Amino acid sequence: LARKFDRVRKNDPDRETTLTPKKKGNKAKIIIPIIIVFVAIIVVNAIRLVPGYIAETRYNSALELIESKNYTEAIEILTELGAYEDSQEKIKECKYQNALLLIEAEDFSGAKGLLNELKGYNTDIETKLQICDYSIAKKYLDKGKYDKAEELFKELGDYGDSKEMIKECSYRKALSFIEGKKYTEAIEILSTMKKYSEASEKINEAKYLYVTENLSAENETTVKY
Repeated sequence: LARKFDRVRKNDPDRETTLTPKKKGNKAKIIIPIIIVFVAIIVVNAIRLVPGYIAETRYNSALELIESKNYTEAIEILTELGAYEDSQEKIKECKYQNALLLIEAEDFSGAKGLLNELKGYNTDIETKLQICDYSIAKKYLDKGKYDKAEELFKELGDYGDSKEMIKECSYRKALSFIEGKKYTEAIEILSTMKKYSEASEKINEAKYLYVTENLSAENETTVKY
């Protein structure tokens, strides 16, 4: 067969050039699909691996922010990560730590808002909420918002000296009534707590002021006082 091919090639010099392109074409038909498959594998792996790498990088950045107490920025990244690793638990941790910082800064309303989102997160939440409510109630009391303060102290039940602070709210409210010349209202409140602080003396003071200012009235209350 080889001799026959040699004879054909000698008799037809163009035969070799005719056969060579066909061989090259066959090789190309084999190589091109292999290259396409190889590139496809690279692309598929890139699509699969790159998002994971980005998520891991972002997650590690969030952990660094937590370490440096930049909880708000960490929450933003972790929220974007969704269900990646333990991102949701880390968000709760960040919110809790933020709440503690707000308590330290005496922003009790802000801290309470965060803590209410975290009920059940740990056993300290309820205690921290009580601290916030008590402190908010004290601020209301100092600002003269006695009804709001009293409401919060009542909700606190046996926490700290809340029950005594309820009396303090009533007492200060009565004093504000005396200052506002609402003597009968003040006397009504003080009469329910005669043993508290200077309540008895303030009752007498309110009666005296009422009578002094209503001498010409000659009404039943003036005669009674």
